[in-house]
Amino acid sequence: MEKSWVARRVNAAVGATRSTYPSLLKNTWGSDMRIRQMTGDERRTVAFHEAGHVAMVYWRCESLHARKVVLHTDRYGGSTLIPIYEQTELALMILLGGPMAELLAMDIVPKLPIRFPNEYQDANSDSTRIRNLVRTLRGGKDDRRYQFEVQERCREIIQETRMWQAVTMIAERLIADGEISGEDSEEIFEQCKAPRLYGERSR
Repeated sequence: MEKSWVARRVNAAVGATRSTYPSLLKNTWGSDMRIRQMTGDERRTVAFHEAGHVAMVYWRCESLHARKVVLHTDRYGGSTLIPIYEQTELALMILLGGPMAELLAMDIVPKLPIRFPNEYQDANSDSTRIRNLVRTLRGGKDDRRYQFEVQERCREIIQETRMWQAVTMIAERLIADGEISGEDSEEIFEQCKAPRLYGERSR
Protein backbone atom coordinates (compact mmCIF):
# COMPACT_ATOMS: atom_id res chain seq x y z
CA MET A 1 0.00 0.00 0.00
CA GLU A 2 1.26 3.50 -0.83
CA LYS A 3 2.54 5.22 2.28
CA SER A 4 0.62 8.39 3.08
CA TRP A 5 2.31 11.72 2.49
CA VAL A 6 1.48 12.86 6.03
CA ALA A 7 3.19 9.82 7.57
CA ARG A 8 6.28 10.28 5.38
CA ARG A 9 6.45 13.96 6.26
CA VAL A 10 6.17 13.31 10.00
CA ASN A 11 8.83 10.63 9.81
CA ALA A 12 11.18 12.95 7.98
CA ALA A 13 10.68 15.76 10.48
CA VAL A 14 11.02 13.99 13.80
CA GLY A 15 13.04 10.89 12.99
CA ALA A 16 10.22 8.56 14.00
CA THR A 17 11.06 4.87 14.19
CA ARG A 18 9.70 2.25 11.82
CA SER A 19 7.42 0.95 14.56
CA THR A 20 5.85 4.40 15.01
CA TYR A 21 5.53 5.66 11.44
CA PRO A 22 6.20 4.11 8.03
CA SER A 23 9.85 4.61 7.14
CA LEU A 24 10.77 7.29 4.66
CA LEU A 25 11.48 5.43 1.42
CA LYS A 26 10.89 8.24 -1.08
CA ASN A 27 11.16 12.01 -1.07
CA THR A 28 8.85 13.65 1.40
CA TRP A 29 7.99 16.04 -1.40
CA GLY A 30 7.03 13.69 -4.23
CA SER A 31 7.37 14.87 -7.80
CA ASP A 32 3.60 15.32 -8.03
CA MET A 33 3.17 17.41 -4.90
CA ARG A 34 3.28 20.79 -6.64
CA ILE A 35 0.94 19.90 -9.49
CA ARG A 36 -2.00 18.16 -7.89
CA GLN A 37 -4.77 19.11 -5.51
CA MET A 38 -4.44 18.25 -1.84
CA THR A 39 -6.24 15.41 -0.13
CA GLY A 40 -8.35 16.09 2.97
CA ASP A 41 -5.53 15.01 5.30
CA GLU A 42 -3.07 17.24 3.49
CA ARG A 43 -5.41 20.23 3.66
CA ARG A 44 -5.68 19.77 7.42
CA THR A 45 -1.91 19.46 7.79
CA VAL A 46 -1.25 22.60 5.74
CA ALA A 47 -4.03 24.55 7.48
CA PHE A 48 -2.50 23.98 10.90
CA HIS A 49 0.95 24.71 9.48
CA GLU A 50 -0.12 28.11 8.17
CA ALA A 51 -2.09 28.88 11.34
CA GLY A 52 1.07 28.20 13.34
CA HIS A 53 3.01 30.79 11.36
CA VAL A 54 0.24 33.33 11.90
CA ALA A 55 0.14 32.56 15.63
CA MET A 56 3.78 33.48 16.06
CA VAL A 57 3.32 36.68 14.05
CA TYR A 58 0.44 37.65 16.35
CA TRP A 59 2.42 36.64 19.46
CA ARG A 60 5.24 39.00 18.60
CA CYS A 61 2.72 41.87 18.36
CA GLU A 62 2.86 42.37 14.62
CA SER A 63 -0.34 43.49 12.91
CA LEU A 64 -2.10 41.00 10.62
CA HIS A 65 -4.17 43.66 8.87
CA ALA A 66 -4.06 43.74 5.06
CA ARG A 67 -2.73 40.19 5.04
CA LYS A 68 -4.35 36.92 4.08
CA VAL A 69 -3.81 33.20 4.69
CA VAL A 70 -4.74 30.85 1.86
CA LEU A 71 -4.75 27.17 0.95
CA HIS A 72 -3.92 26.61 -2.71
CA THR A 73 -6.73 25.04 -4.73
CA ASP A 74 -4.75 24.01 -7.80
CA ARG A 75 -1.65 22.53 -6.16
CA TYR A 76 -0.16 21.44 -2.88
CA GLY A 77 0.50 24.01 -0.17
CA GLY A 78 -0.59 27.31 1.28
CA SER A 79 0.70 30.78 2.06
CA THR A 80 0.47 33.29 4.87
CA LEU A 81 1.49 36.14 2.55
CA ILE A 82 3.54 37.48 5.47
CA PRO A 83 7.07 38.45 4.42
CA ILE A 84 9.99 37.90 6.80
CA TYR A 85 12.83 40.33 6.14
CA GLU A 86 14.84 40.51 9.33
CA GLN A 87 17.43 37.98 10.47
CA THR A 88 16.41 37.66 14.12
CA GLU A 89 15.42 35.01 16.63
CA LEU A 90 11.83 36.27 16.49
CA ALA A 91 11.84 35.64 12.73
CA LEU A 92 13.11 32.10 13.42
CA MET A 93 10.20 31.57 15.80
CA ILE A 94 7.74 32.53 13.05
CA LEU A 95 9.34 30.01 10.69
CA LEU A 96 9.25 27.28 13.36
CA GLY A 97 5.65 28.03 14.33
CA GLY A 98 4.31 26.42 11.14
CA PRO A 99 5.79 22.93 11.41
CA MET A 100 5.33 22.99 15.20
CA ALA A 101 1.56 23.55 14.94
CA GLU A 102 1.38 20.99 12.14
CA LEU A 103 2.91 18.29 14.36
CA LEU A 104 1.00 19.27 17.51
CA ALA A 105 -2.24 18.92 15.55
CA MET A 106 -1.27 15.25 15.09
CA ASP A 107 -0.59 14.92 18.85
CA ILE A 108 3.14 14.75 18.19
CA VAL A 109 5.56 16.67 20.39
CA PRO A 110 8.86 16.72 18.47
CA LYS A 111 11.89 15.57 20.44
CA LEU A 112 14.37 16.69 17.80
CA PRO A 113 14.93 19.92 15.86
CA ILE A 114 12.26 20.02 13.15
CA ARG A 115 13.68 19.67 9.66
CA PHE A 116 12.21 18.24 6.46
CA PRO A 117 15.48 17.39 4.63
CA ASN A 118 13.88 16.86 1.25
CA GLU A 119 12.68 20.46 1.33
CA TYR A 120 16.27 21.68 1.01
CA GLN A 121 15.92 21.53 -2.78
CA ASP A 122 13.49 24.48 -2.49
CA ALA A 123 15.28 27.71 -1.57
CA ASN A 124 12.06 29.20 -0.17
CA SER A 125 10.96 26.22 1.93
CA ASP A 126 10.66 26.56 5.70
CA SER A 127 13.41 23.98 6.31
CA THR A 128 15.87 25.80 4.06
CA ARG A 129 15.06 29.17 5.60
CA ILE A 130 15.26 27.73 9.14
CA ARG A 131 18.66 26.19 8.44
CA ASN A 132 19.98 29.36 6.83
CA LEU A 133 18.69 31.60 9.62
CA VAL A 134 20.12 29.34 12.33
CA ARG A 135 23.50 29.57 10.58
CA THR A 136 23.22 33.35 10.40
CA LEU A 137 22.33 33.65 14.07
CA ARG A 138 25.01 31.19 15.20
CA GLY A 139 28.02 32.48 13.29
CA GLY A 140 27.77 30.06 10.37
CA LYS A 141 27.10 26.94 12.44
CA ASP A 142 24.00 24.81 11.82
CA ASP A 143 23.42 24.72 15.58
CA ARG A 144 20.54 22.30 16.04
CA ARG A 145 20.74 22.43 19.82
CA TYR A 146 20.05 26.16 19.60
CA GLN A 147 17.22 25.54 17.13
CA PHE A 148 15.65 23.04 19.52
CA GLU A 149 15.80 25.55 22.38
CA VAL A 150 13.98 28.16 20.26
CA GLN A 151 11.61 25.47 18.99
CA GLU A 152 10.66 24.52 22.56
CA ARG A 153 9.77 28.14 23.32
CA CYS A 154 7.53 28.11 20.25
CA ARG A 155 5.89 24.91 21.44
CA GLU A 156 5.10 26.41 24.84
CA ILE A 157 3.55 29.48 23.21
CA ILE A 158 1.47 27.56 20.67
CA GLN A 159 0.33 24.94 23.19
CA GLU A 160 -0.90 27.59 25.61
CA THR A 161 -4.63 26.85 25.89
CA ARG A 162 -5.93 30.15 24.50
CA MET A 163 -3.38 30.26 21.70
CA TRP A 164 -4.11 26.67 20.67
CA GLN A 165 -7.84 27.41 20.63
CA ALA A 166 -7.21 30.30 18.24
CA VAL A 167 -4.85 28.24 16.04
CA THR A 168 -7.49 25.51 15.79
CA MET A 169 -10.24 27.98 14.88
CA ILE A 170 -8.10 29.57 12.17
CA ALA A 171 -7.12 26.16 10.77
CA GLU A 172 -10.78 25.10 10.70
CA ARG A 173 -11.69 28.26 8.79
CA LEU A 174 -8.93 27.54 6.31
CA ILE A 175 -10.10 23.97 5.80
CA ALA A 176 -13.69 25.10 5.29
CA ASP A 177 -13.19 28.25 3.20
CA GLY A 178 -9.69 27.93 1.77
CA GLU A 179 -8.64 31.34 3.08
CA ILE A 180 -8.95 33.74 5.99
CA SER A 181 -8.09 37.42 6.18
CA GLY A 182 -5.52 38.80 8.55
CA GLU A 183 -8.20 40.91 10.18
CA ASP A 184 -10.38 37.87 10.86
CA SER A 185 -7.38 35.95 12.18
CA GLU A 186 -6.52 38.79 14.54
CA GLU A 187 -10.13 38.93 15.72
CA ILE A 188 -10.00 35.22 16.55
CA PHE A 189 -6.76 35.65 18.54
CA GLU A 190 -8.28 38.54 20.46
CA GLN A 191 -11.54 36.66 21.03
CA CYS A 192 -9.58 33.76 22.50
CA LYS A 193 -7.39 36.18 24.51
CA ALA A 194 -4.28 34.56 23.05
CA PRO A 195 -1.04 35.74 24.71
CA ARG A 196 1.36 38.24 23.13
CA LEU A 197 5.03 38.96 23.71
CA TYR A 198 4.38 42.43 25.14
CA GLY A 199 0.94 41.79 26.60
CA GLU A 200 -2.23 43.45 25.34
CA ARG A 201 -1.73 45.69 22.32
CA SER A 202 -2.47 49.32 22.96
CA ARG A 203 -5.53 50.53 21.04
